[in-house]
Amino acid sequence: MKKKRILELLELKETVSQKDASDLVKKLDGEIKKCDQIFSSLDQLQREKAQFLGRMNAYIYQTERYLIEKIVEQKEITRNRIEFLNGEVNFAISSLREIQSKINKIEKMKEQENKNMIRTALDKLDREILENRKR
Repeated sequence: MKKKRILELLELKETVSQKDASDLVKKLDGEIKKCDQIFSSLDQLQREKAQFLGRMNAYIYQTERYLIEKIVEQKEITRNRIEFLNGEVNFAISSLREIQSKINKIEKMKEQENKNMIRTALDKLDREILENRKR
């Protein structure tokens, strides 16, 4: 009985860990989507700035080039962030797989313990029946 309770608590612990890891994956997916949107917006802004063909003086030209340069830097930062988040998602997914495997092992152990408890109870009943017959 004691072992069964320990297994139940272990399973509960792993289930909580699984929920936390699942929440983390969802959060990271949301971050990736936000970064993708930002990247798309920066890319569109960069194209718009690069296509401007009107007359401009030297100062405006320098300002536009500086702005495009900063946009490219931000795109690179966003791209790196997306790569990092993808790595984190992959790690979290592998953690989820490990947790699920632990839960499956604990469930098998619980089933085995239940079988052992039933066998023990049946053996005890058999012994009692045999003792009662002998009397």
